[in-house]
Amino acid sequence: GSSKRKRKRKRAKQSKNEKQKSVSIHVSGLPLDISVYEMDEFFKRAGVIATDIYNHGQKMITLFETESEQQAKQLNGDALITYHQPHSVKLAMELLDETEIRSGYPVHIKPATDEHLRRYRRFYGPKKKKRKLDPKKEATLKQLYGVESQLSWDDDVSRTVPQLHWVVLRNLFNAEQMAQAVSMDAFVEEIKRDIVSECGKIGPIEKLEVYESNPNGVVKIKYKYPQHAALCIEKMNRRYFDGNIVDCFYWNGVSDYTVHETAEQQEKRLKEFQKAIQDEDKGCND
Repeated sequence: GSSKRKRKRKRAKQSKNEKQKSVSIHVSGLPLDISVYEMDEFFKRAGVIATDIYNHGQKMITLFETESEQQAKQLNGDALITYHQPHSVKLAMELLDETEIRSGYPVHIKPATDEHLRRYRRFYGPKKKKRKLDPKKEATLKQLYGVESQLSWDDDVSRTVPQLHWVVLRNLFNAEQMAQAVSMDAFVEEIKRDIVSECGKIGPIEKLEVYESNPNGVVKIKYKYPQHAALCIEKMNRRYFDGNIVDCFYWNGVSDYTVHETAEQQEKRLKEFQKAIQDEDKGCND
């Protein structure tokens, strides 16, 4: 009986370990005076960081220290971070790995290994055995300190602030680029393809609107998850795209970027662009 119980306990421990491993990353290359607050601000771009409900809702960010007996303890530039969702590990790898947390400090991120978790448990894990909490008390702690208390991104935000799913990209294309297109439809299709290949890497896109009649070259994107909209702004704002510097920001939920033109106006505008380009070419060839 007791060996069966032991096996069961061992299995439970293993599966808990695997679960923590699947949502954790190991980080190195950090400044030695980094704070947990700074870590949280930087790493939450990849998703919600888990909280330890048994420890007053502290974020699960562990800054490792030097392990030598001789010298006073100090940070060694490594850390272990545990997220709420496994997809955050992938996002952190794709978007934050080798980017600077401070000027001159690019961070190196790896998915956590068994060895990383062992080291964490040995030095920083919960010192006292977790007391068995009764389920009611645990539920209360979860409400108080759990991740759900920080507006579980995906559900609550969608209901309360739907525009956090939408981003606007301005300056994505200009009149000249349009004038060189074979047709307006071909131009819009090409813009859509470019956007999907560039911004679709960040996360699933639900809707894409190209405002080809807007002189500011505007495109609006709706992401399935708000954290991907936040990352898109991070990645695309003030970045070069096809020779233009792009502005990327949240849609305010109100602005309409459609410039209403009649078919004749659109035709006339395209003709003017094309003529301007031809005149330019002539000028160059003289």
